[in-house]
Amino acid sequence: MVVDFAELRNKILAGENDVEADALPSPIRAELREDNMTLFSILLGGSLLGVSMLDRAKHEGAIFTTANGTNYGPLADALGFGSFLFGMGRLSRGLQAQEEIENYEQLVTEAESYVANMSQEMEEMAAEAEEKEEEAAQAKKEKPQQLDLIGRNWNTHVPAGGFADFGSVGNMHGSAVGQQPVFYRKGASSSPFGY
Repeated sequence: MVVDFAELRNKILAGENDVEADALPSPIRAELREDNMTLFSILLGGSLLGVSMLDRAKHEGAIFTTANGTNYGPLADALGFGSFLFGMGRLSRGLQAQEEIENYEQLVTEAESYVANMSQEMEEMAAEAEEKEEEAAQAKKEKPQQLDLIGRNWNTHVPAGGFADFGSVGNMHGSAVGQQPVFYRKGASSSPFGY
């Protein structure tokens, strides 16, 4: 492997690679650093159990025995186990909470991306609808409404006032209730005099 010292020197002088990326701590390390009570209870329980084992192995129970013969070894064992198990319980609950937080954050990001996709689709649909409306308005400008009276389907002409004008054809003000519509043109096959 060949190392170019000039290039390395230039990078150092230019200030590149000065800031190293901080690695994310492991979940256990993050849980122990975040809450000192968990770390303290694990260390206290472990040290009490360690001293109790050392006392039984090397000193035959002399460390926790007083001068008048009272033995505090079982009490040290109970406090050690209790403290150690308390710390381990807090650690396991913290790890589960971190896992739930990660799952929740993943769910939130998925929901946000879904909402963004849906809003984009809605915008596209609105743009398409607007284009269709513009095309319909352009077609309406090119072909006025009265021109459909000239074609073959003259009897299907929709009046300018809409369908709620009580049967009139082309009358925007409406007609009397019950009055039959009057068509102004005959069919293309009939003669002009009708004899």
